[in-house]
Amino acid sequence: MHDEVSHALVLVAPPDTIGRVHELLERMWADAPHISAIDRMSFETALIEVAANVIQHANHGNPVECTVAVDATGGSISASLIDTGEQAGLELSTVEMPEGTVESGRGLAIVKALVDEISYDSDGTVNCWRLTRRLGSERRT
Repeated sequence: MHDEVSHALVLVAPPDTIGRVHELLERMWADAPHISAIDRMSFETALIEVAANVIQHANHGNPVECTVAVDATGGSISASLIDTGEQAGLELSTVEMPEGTVESGRGLAIVKALVDEISYDSDGTVNCWRLTRRLGSERRT
């Protein structure tokens, strides 16, 4: 069994950028060499997409504070993002890949394909995203 590894950061965007999340993940991967390249790439892509959405879409003229926590325990890697931005106003169960060459709207569909669990909740003051990927899991469509 592998040791538990956890890393977290608080970013405020602006001025912080998605680069801070990449740095967090670099530290995570350095401390968790047992996580395979495919699990790293899949999880990192999913987390960066959600974090970028928070930075880009939850900011309506005011800085957004976001706490990002990443944990590798047992056979999975998880992240939570808790932010003070605008509510996402979406239902994850209805998110699907758009047809054709439309690029907008693909992000959360890609996230759903890369992780085993994704959830979103808001109490009106903070939003909470949670992502989990089982290590070594075979990917679905």
